[in-house]
Amino acid sequence: MIRYPDFIRKYAYQRPDWRATHFEGRDYSWAQMNRRVHAIAWQLEKLGVRPGDRVAYLGLNSHWIVEMYVVPSMIGAISVPINHRLSVEEMVGVIGDASPAILIFDRHFREQAADLLALCPSLHTLILADWDQPADDLPDGTLHYDTLIDEAPAVADDAFDDRASRSDDTMILFYTSGTTGQPKGVMLSHSNFLVNATGSGHLYGYRQD
Repeated sequence: MIRYPDFIRKYAYQRPDWRATHFEGRDYSWAQMNRRVHAIAWQLEKLGVRPGDRVAYLGLNSHWIVEMYVVPSMIGAISVPINHRLSVEEMVGVIGDASPAILIFDRHFREQAADLLALCPSLHTLILADWDQPADDLPDGTLHYDTLIDEAPAVADDAFDDRASRSDDTMILFYTSGTTGQPKGVMLSHSNFLVNATGSGHLYGYRQD
């Protein structure tokens, strides 16, 4: 059985103090990352996310998007990274097809997130992934990713094992149109990602450290 979040758990146990992510001058260790993903998974479930649901993410590269690749799968849900190069109209089409209730976004897409909340019937919750708290330019009720982490209780590593997706279950839904046509969702499983990582890691010179 393959579950990508288990790799985070493994390294949190084996190398808790090693750096897991580095972004804009801030580091998180494997132990800290393990705590963060469990806390956000707990909060998403509290917000009503259930197995099979989609959770959308709109943002540039950061430690937040790394976490959101795996967090939904911890509770049996599916991550939907939205191509930030799309127009708002195209994003509406993606969200209309995937029907996520929650959109997590970073500071670069505040205006688009507000537009999508107004235009997409399935969306009811926005979560800002940023160092700073939501400001007045965002819709009322916008939540803050790291505050949700701080407010979550301690969560046991096996808290979601009974409903986490695994091996051939869909982990991420990527929308792609190739060269023409409307974007279509491509279902990628935990096994798909492991095979890809195993086959390509050495080409990029990835090392354990």
